[in-house]
Amino acid sequence: GRDIPYEPQYPPFRRIIKSHARNDRYYTNVLLIVRNPLDVMSSYYMYTKNQMVFSGDFSSFIRHDRFGINAWVDHTQSWLEQSGRHQNMQVFHYEKLIEEPAVQLKRLFEIMGFTIRDTIIERAVEKSNFENMRRIEAETMSYSTQRFKKFKFVTKDNLAESDHHKQADIDYLFTAARPMMDKLGYK
Repeated sequence: GRDIPYEPQYPPFRRIIKSHARNDRYYTNVLLIVRNPLDVMSSYYMYTKNQMVFSGDFSSFIRHDRFGINAWVDHTQSWLEQSGRHQNMQVFHYEKLIEEPAVQLKRLFEIMGFTIRDTIIERAVEKSNFENMRRIEAETMSYSTQRFKKFKFVTKDNLAESDHHKQADIDYLFTAARPMMDKLGYK
């Protein structure tokens, strides 16, 4: 027989659903990943522009009823304020996932009831680093994304480092998002 280096102990079956939808009261265990809303808007704007879903400029995008910062606030509020007692919600900050991926990945697995060896976590982190994700994106580009060859889903861009946004737009975003940012622990 083969020598199996690790025999995982599986907890009860868990169905994992990835969603961008508003809070659903039928979800009992929720891992909510949040990101600095200023970076969300910048990333989402680039995505909608490249997918030809939105044709306006960034200033009109952040003020748009469907795409803008107020839609983000309403969406996030649905998760933070409408979760009932029956929902077990754990919040993960995107920035912490980037800064300390092994620690956050281990936390995520522990919440789900898995005990994973550190060497496996470290290997997963290495395989999902920025360079590998970019390579995988290029190798597995679907037909729909081939239409937009200049568009890269995996990027390092964020609003704080971007110089193509007007200060008035950044101020507008900050003012609209500040109460929710405070609730999420953003400074």
